[in-house]
Amino acid sequence: MVRSANQWGILAEASCGRADAHLLSCAAHFRCAFSKAILNKGTPRDVLVAIFPDLPLFEVIHAGLEKTCSDIRQFVDAQDLAARAPDDVVACEEAAKQKSWDRVIDATSVYVGSNARTDSVPGKDLARLYQLRCEALSKANMLGEARHSASIFRRAFPQLSLPLVYGTAAGIVFDFRAGTLDAGDALQQVHDLATRLGREVGGREVPRLVEIWLLAVGASFLGEAGREGLSPLLREAIGGFLAVQMKGRPSWQAICDQKLQVKRAGAAAAGIELAEDVLRFFRTGAMCEAGPPQGLQDDQERYQDYQEIQRCYQEECNTYADGVVNSIHLMLAALPPSQVDVEDVGSLVAESVLAQVSQQLTRPTPMPREVEVRIRSNLCPGDIGHWFRGRLGRRVGARAWHFTARMPIA
Repeated sequence: MVRSANQWGILAEASCGRADAHLLSCAAHFRCAFSKAILNKGTPRDVLVAIFPDLPLFEVIHAGLEKTCSDIRQFVDAQDLAARAPDDVVACEEAAKQKSWDRVIDATSVYVGSNARTDSVPGKDLARLYQLRCEALSKANMLGEARHSASIFRRAFPQLSLPLVYGTAAGIVFDFRAGTLDAGDALQQVHDLATRLGREVGGREVPRLVEIWLLAVGASFLGEAGREGLSPLLREAIGGFLAVQMKGRPSWQAICDQKLQVKRAGAAAAGIELAEDVLRFFRTGAMCEAGPPQGLQDDQERYQDYQEIQRCYQEECNTYADGVVNSIHLMLAALPPSQVDVEDVGSLVAESVLAQVSQQLTRPTPMPREVEVRIRSNLCPGDIGHWFRGRLGRRVGARAWHFTARMPIA
């Protein structure tokens, strides 16, 4: 009765439980101390694996945990890039104008680090920095890094086509050099991108020169199918680029109108009206671009006006021709010989350039013949001839120069 009333059984069980817990704790501590001794005393690897079969798994988990903790520490300690991004954009754009690609690469490296804090950087600035970095890496022929940076660009802005273009073009050349290029798959990617770019409405997201580079790379390294399939697209892209660059042509009529406005302002200041023959001259007689109207030399004042209009028009034509030459130089600089098969793409580029120049200059209200002569004389043989011979090889250079010399001037 006493034992039952005082719950001796419960007390005995509790006491035994505490004793068991203490023994188990001691055993656990012993096992821990013993395991540390075995692990830290240079025990052979095969013995350790035999004693601890899960040791390789725990090592992998430990290494992953260490890396995760390190990444967290680096991310927490990383600089917030939002404050410096606008200044970096300005500095990188200036460096790109000077073709200081190493400066662009150095300034943008912080934005592609594994723990870079770009979440607070304005999207416009971040996209521009990624674009400048991809361009700089491509120009510096660092194509593996260019493809890696383009993939980061793509993850940050999955809706854009530009990172795909940079990554695809750089990847084609990189894989071709490494001997790992899948030409069929790459050709399909280029065709898909070309179709996507063709559907762009309004302002172009991908600069025309970058598109030309992609198509030239594809036509160079994707075999016969690439040359046949992409050459028409490359020719069309070159034509589109030059059509835009050559759009703002000088206008004889615009110069006449400007001179007439000056005459009217002078007459108004003097309190007189322009005579009817003066108005008629600027509206009709001065439109004779090929030469002065018949009998104009008898009117000394009108003839001087005509000569002034002709001089201004000639200056604008010369400026226009020089601008076209500069645009062609810019396009050629986008096709470095290390990234273009000079034997297969060189002649196509040369012929497309010269044909498009002639087409643009002979469209309705054709430009004076001297404009095309000036463009050709500034390009060949000095620059385009040098570009093809020195940068695309002797065979293509000779063929391109032969084409230039024989092509009639419209």
